Amino acid sequence: MVPIPALPRVRVHGGRWLRRPALRSAALLLVALAAALLGAGRGGGAWLAAGAGAAGLVAAVLAAIRLRTLGREVRQAGRARAEWERRHRRLYDNVAVGAFCADPQGRLTAANRGFCTLLGQRSEAELLAAGFADHAYVGPGTFEAVLLRARAQGAVENLEMRLRRTDGLTVTVLATIQAIWDEAGEVTAFEGTALDVTRERLAESQRRSMERRFRRLFDASAVGMLAGNLRRGTLEEANPALIELFGLRPSELPVPLARVIPPEQRALHRRLRAALEAEGAAGPLAAEYLAADGARVPVVLSAALVEPQYGEFVAILVSRAPELDAERRAAHWQALHEGLLEALPLPVASFDGERRLARGNRALCALLGVASAPCGAGLAELLGRGCERAVSEALARGVGGDSVRLAVELEVGAARRGLELILIPDCRDGATAAGFTAVLHDGPWPAEPRTASPAAAPVAGRPDGACRNDRRTA
Repeated sequence: MVPIPALPRVRVHGGRWLRRPALRSAALLLVALAAALLGAGRGGGAWLAAGAGAAGLVAAVLAAIRLRTLGREVRQAGRARAEWERRHRRLYDNVAVGAFCADPQGRLTAANRGFCTLLGQRSEAELLAAGFADHAYVGPGTFEAVLLRARAQGAVENLEMRLRRTDGLTVTVLATIQAIWDEAGEVTAFEGTALDVTRERLAESQRRSMERRFRRLFDASAVGMLAGNLRRGTLEEANPALIELFGLRPSELPVPLARVIPPEQRALHRRLRAALEAEGAAGPLAAEYLAADGARVPVVLSAALVEPQYGEFVAILVSRAPELDAERRAAHWQALHEGLLEALPLPVASFDGERRLARGNRALCALLGVASAPCGAGLAELLGRGCERAVSEALARGVGGDSVRLAVELEVGAARRGLELILIPDCRDGATAAGFTAVLHDGPWPAEPRTASPAAAPVAGRPDGACRNDRRTA
């Protein structure tokens, strides 16, 4: 018989053996062989019975160890399976992606919480009872056709599907559907996932719409527009207005920015680039560029970064050539006007909005007997005492927008001289006069002197027909 103190060692070593299938079989074979040898060697009934008892005891001990180990393994496997099922269920229900299962006929058999929420259903039971293929699936094609494709290919990946929610709205999902086969090679089920990409597709559609609008605006704009890259230092795109302004050909693009920037303007463009990189926008500012024929192109420039990471920017360039041409013509006509007024034999005086003398010609200086016009003086001060009231009324009408003619007396030293005064308002802003011009005519003194009263007859019409006749006090 096996000694009792050896049983713990047998249990320990038996537990180790039982973890290895080959050792377990070898141990059982050795026990059987020992029993057979023991019975054959002794040949006696007592020894045979003792050997059989020892072999049975060893077999019983090993069987007990085996059963205990199997029970522990079964319990551990059960706990592991239960934990795995709980984790799988939590993951299945809480994952943000919708998951579903369907039978070979296309009827849904299971769906997680994410898929139910995606379709607006309150529970899995409601979704399964609603009939997914007939009521929820919109396209492309039919749900049965999608499953046939999955059956033929094994899986359909990244399929963009449209599904109808219970509230009638349509959502776009990116789905992957996989066929499940059994050992006989038959499809037993379909498993799929669906990711809601409605917002992404809507944002992409809006982005494409904005790009189309910007492209139409870019091409049809009456002012020059360009797209460039600060890192490469190139002018990448230009609209037809800018191409015409610079005298370029579309086939020449992209062109280096240094080609269209004059040497004296490079410091300005370095500051412009620094402002773009620091603040993302710059301008408006006046600049000049070189056309293809070498001519200078004056513009007003505004620029903004659109992709700071890559240095891409857009700019709007408005030609200043018409403005500068208008300024040159205005300066020319102003000089011509001043020259004509200076050469006129009639005394002419220009008064500003404060009713102070701003300029007088040589004839006025000769009439007043002074070397230069007394700029800053009022009209009443030039004419002398006794005409303040008449001048005040005339100024009120002239500043209000009426051209006024009246007779006045000019005090030159001790003598008084009768003159005819014409006040012409300056209506540059199209409303209230900002100043006026006074013309003095040396004519015969009328039989009955006229005064600048409201009944006095004004010059027919207004200078440009736009002045308001709002009465002001002198």
